[in-house]
Amino acid sequence: MAESAARLIRQVDGLLRSRTGIVMATVLFNLVVRLASTIVLSRLLNAEAYGVVGIVTSITIIIAMLSDIGIAAFAIRHNEGDDPTFLDEIWTIKLLKSIALAIVLIALAVPLAHFIDKPQLALVIACGSLTFIFEGASSLANVTAPRSQQITMLSVLDVVCSLFQLVISVAFAFWFRNYWALIAAILLTQALRAILSYLLFKGSGRRWRWSLQRARELMIFSRYITGSTMLTLLISQSDKIVMGKLFDLEGFGIYMLAGNLASAFGPLASSYQQRVAFPKFAAMNRERPEDLSWGFYEVRRWQTIGYMFMVGGFAGSAHLIVKALYDPRYIGAAPILGLLAIAPLFLLNNLAMNDVMIARGKSSFTFWTNIVRVGWLAITGT
Repeated sequence: MAESAARLIRQVDGLLRSRTGIVMATVLFNLVVRLASTIVLSRLLNAEAYGVVGIVTSITIIIAMLSDIGIAAFAIRHNEGDDPTFLDEIWTIKLLKSIALAIVLIALAVPLAHFIDKPQLALVIACGSLTFIFEGASSLANVTAPRSQQITMLSVLDVVCSLFQLVISVAFAFWFRNYWALIAAILLTQALRAILSYLLFKGSGRRWRWSLQRARELMIFSRYITGSTMLTLLISQSDKIVMGKLFDLEGFGIYMLAGNLASAFGPLASSYQQRVAFPKFAAMNRERPEDLSWGFYEVRRWQTIGYMFMVGGFAGSAHLIVKALYDPRYIGAAPILGLLAIAPLFLLNNLAMNDVMIARGKSSFTFWTNIVRVGWLAITGT
């Protein structure tokens, strides 16, 4: 009995010290900060503020996903992923893409605001273009750190930015008392993230280096990823497009509060896959492809069990969470949260399946599975 307990303690200690443990601890910490932020801000701001932020966020996500070319996945699995020249070329492509997206969003701000019957939001939508600028100007730490196993420093970056956004959001909420508090806090946090992406990671400085050959190679790799991302966009954002048009800002704000809480575990799944599992899948495919089928299960067995336990408990406690933590004005979010929180249960498995196929160079797999998902949504959603 004592030997079994000691073995269990060693296994738990090893998990906490591993890359998986670091990622899980970071995401759970950010989840607590995020929860604390919404509890405080929901008492300082009306639901309208969440509605405005939800619209701007959805629009930027839609534009970003429509132009997704799989830069991070391409660089992580590439044999030259550690070469500075290769990284400079990838960074240049990323920067050009971000500038183009910012220009597109500014040009579409007024038409989009009128399309959703909220013309007063044109300026706010245009301000969302800054998110593309900050992302494009940041380093490639999200690529280089997982390859070089600098997971701890990535976690430090996440924690610092999470705490900064909490403090600045609350401070601005006391000052502005409207949605500009959240918009300003988001933009300043993204600017800080871009700066820290250079300061915290050795050798992260990049310089302009355009390569038409590299751009062509990337486009060949991403031809299915772009199509797949467009389909994912249709699946994941269709509800927000419909709700944003049909609801007033207050009603949409309640829906977005529930949606934000339901997606709280999404970063846990995506961070684990991007920073731990996918680099392992890619390395196995480069060095020991015969181990990949075994590694697909071994890399994520216990993590999947723990993840589904946490998310399942969260979904089952939706009404209690909203009633206990939020102002009575937001009680309408409880049944919505209970429904939306079901979807993240399947997220970790889906991401792992997609990533292992991309690691094998079969990016078309995700495209065809998304076609099936869109067909299912068209039938059942209607």
